[in-house]
Amino acid sequence: MALDDFKGKVAFVTGASTKRGMGRAIALRLAAAGADMAILDKYPAPKSLFPGDEGWRGLEEEVEEIKALGREALALTTDISNSSECNEAVKKVLEKFGRIDIFVHSAVSPGPWPIAPSTYIAKACGQRTSRRSQPRCAISPSRCFVTL
Repeated sequence: MALDDFKGKVAFVTGASTKRGMGRAIALRLAAAGADMAILDKYPAPKSLFPGDEGWRGLEEEVEEIKALGREALALTTDISNSSECNEAVKKVLEKFGRIDIFVHSAVSPGPWPIAPSTYIAKACGQRTSRRSQPRCAISPSRCFVTL
């Protein structure tokens, strides 16, 4: 699948609110390729260390960027180390979009956790994971779950 073949797909990206972050870059690229986006971060607009980023509005501004690309977007503020918050986030995404086709876990989550945060979300989405395979990529025929 080329990176311009995501029309009709729903992508869920964690760690997406930092202006210069990988999560935001991935979310915008997937949206440009045609995916509707659910973006999530613990902080709606984290402070940046870089000059010129003072006015960045985080998830709110990123939703505007995604919508400007002609895609739908949902922003969620969620602590991925909390399984009930992860379950609630997945519930909101499924209520809005009906499914999750792509899950990219790019949030920083200092641990150690008994279960990796992306496992909470993958299980809430109905994706089976194992602790051995979870940190890399779990792929089913219809969904892709990637942990960065």
